[in-house]
Amino acid sequence: MNVRNYIAYIPKKWYFKPLQEQLAEKGLIEGFSVIHPADDADTPLTNFMEKYGKYLSDLSIYDGDGVIYFERIEVMRQYRGQGILKKVMDDIIKYAKKNRKQIHLEPHQIDDVTTDQLKQIYTKFGFKQSKNDPNLMIYETIKELICENYENEKFLVFNLDTQKNTPLTSIMKKYIPQLHKLRIWDNDIDIDLEIIMIKPEYRNQGYLKKIMSDLITYSNKK
Repeated sequence: MNVRNYIAYIPKKWYFKPLQEQLAEKGLIEGFSVIHPADDADTPLTNFMEKYGKYLSDLSIYDGDGVIYFERIEVMRQYRGQGILKKVMDDIIKYAKKNRKQIHLEPHQIDDVTTDQLKQIYTKFGFKQSKNDPNLMIYETIKELICENYENEKFLVFNLDTQKNTPLTSIMKKYIPQLHKLRIWDNDIDIDLEIIMIKPEYRNQGYLKKIMSDLITYSNKK
């Protein structure tokens, strides 16, 4: 439910409920915002987070296509020390892993909890300092970790979740001599073609077309 666009029916008339009244009915605070950054629409994460509304004084998350930007969270004073933050973060991390998304956040002081203390807390959840931005912390999901571990590998075709080869691995191996780099995640439900590069001496010889044709044929049989 998008609380900002909620219309309530009262006998004899329609009216827009005040925002505070809408939020109160769902146990949510006015600062609750879990939306897609492109169109401000709710996402599956929105409903996932609503159950924590009554414990939070502030929550702002942008659930993008490949990245979840965790803008801020503040647990109400009376609920602090009860593991609420851990439960919220655990759920967000589970969601990110399932949807193969990174999580980005920039810790800022909240009341008497300093930025450095928050960084220590998020480090325990698996977040790491960004190499390019000292204020940014990043949680890498399995896809990014695998990419990092196999950074120098030129041929990667396997199931991202199991990290095991699939029938597609054998199909693509015949093109290794012509490939500069190939990275395909052949997952249970979908196939994610991340990068394909043909060696210069084999370009314009139809190899890209052959590879894509084999990939589409394989995909149609899944």
